Amino acid sequence: MQNKEISFEDSLRQSQLPQQQKQSKKKTSKQDKQVKFTDEEIKIIEMLTPQVKQQQQAIKIANGKLDFLFDGSRDVNLVKPYHEDGDENMYSKENITKRRKLKSDPEVVQSIEAFMSHYQFDINNKLIKENYLKTHIRLAYLLRKDVEEDKEEIKFLLLEDWEHDSKGNGFMTKAELFDSLFELVDTWTPDAEKSEYIGFFELLEQKYKRQQDEKFEQLYYEIMES
Repeated sequence: MQNKEISFEDSLRQSQLPQQQKQSKKKTSKQDKQVKFTDEEIKIIEMLTPQVKQQQQAIKIANGKLDFLFDGSRDVNLVKPYHEDGDENMYSKENITKRRKLKSDPEVVQSIEAFMSHYQFDINNKLIKENYLKTHIRLAYLLRKDVEEDKEEIKFLLLEDWEHDSKGNGFMTKAELFDSLFELVDTWTPDAEKSEYIGFFELLEQKYKRQQDEKFEQLYYEIMES
């Protein structure tokens, strides 16, 4: 079997490995393709590597900061539940500007679009209500553990979100789903920081994948039929 061709993005990631580790890999894996960079690519790597490391570190810190969002005991010592406790500072002119810029930031866009893959669109690129709800119910159980035993409340919240996000059209476009997911991260993250927006979707992705598909498929029908 032939090795897959190494992309420039893979090469960029490999370039961040310690030099000794890279040399060790070359010695122990003779079949690995030798990565050759053009002069232009070397310049890009030299320029971006410190920035990439800094961004990765920021995201790692953000992940630790955001982990409480998915903690079942999150609201125990709060005067108000977290989802009800808005921060007025987020509506300052400075933060509104930052939040608007984050919506078009390439890495934030990439994080949102990656998570959009969990929603099943039809051949006309429309997201129907059932497919929206089947994914959205899993988000509800991750972020609203306070109501996970109350199926009527969950059903109400899911249908309310659907009406808001679909604008009453009976389906959603990819652009509308993107807006919906940006609103989700914009609402739940404590600060208007790029690292938190990216970190939120990293954590959401990890926890989403740990959920059992069959369990939530059955739960969807139980809740919708209640």
